[in-house]
Amino acid sequence: LELLKSIKILKELNTKKKHNNHNTHKIEEHIEEKNKNIIKKIVGLMKYHKGLYNIISYYKLDDKLLYKLAPIIQFHQTEKNTYIWEENDYSTKMYFLLKGKLSFRKNVGAFQEKEQLTLNENNIFGMMDMIYERKRKLSCIAITDCSYLIIEKEFFKKILEERVNKIEAERKSFLVRFFNSYITIPLIKLERFIINHTEMLFLGKNDIIYREGDNNKCL
Repeated sequence: LELLKSIKILKELNTKKKHNNHNTHKIEEHIEEKNKNIIKKIVGLMKYHKGLYNIISYYKLDDKLLYKLAPIIQFHQTEKNTYIWEENDYSTKMYFLLKGKLSFRKNVGAFQEKEQLTLNENNIFGMMDMIYERKRKLSCIAITDCSYLIIEKEFFKKILEERVNKIEAERKSFLVRFFNSYITIPLIKLERFIINHTEMLFLGKNDIIYREGDNNKCL
């Protein structure tokens, strides 16, 4: 509840700043200071929230990224039996379910849907489709009244780029150590090989890496 209140206050402050063209410099500074304090509070509450803390830990999001993330979070509520998105909609957002329960359904015929899975609170949803710019494979419906946070793709990508650059440096360092333990290759050639012949994949839970019987082309 405190997290949602803080997000609402931050939104009101930014709206006030945007629409009041007659603010003096002193008032501008006051709003900026309030913004900083609210963002600091949101970051603290995000780290305290059980579900969000698990996400922060899993993706190793440091405070620098969280401070960039806090001002762009949107809070939404959806009533029971309402679609959040429909099958084949374009993916432009990711979501974090704070409260409620969701049903993900597949269209199986004229005006007929079959439930594939359900999701309870404290879970991210819609992220992998957004990252890979895929159409939604299933419709998402609120089974109960739901409260959730939204992050738009364009903002998420900017934040993710920093994290990816850090992971990329770690990947390069790991692969150099890995190959050097098996074969002796000049460092410059090894780095060139890593850049040209390796790639990094982002996998969601239960995504398939390879199947039995696939051609063995990759390490």
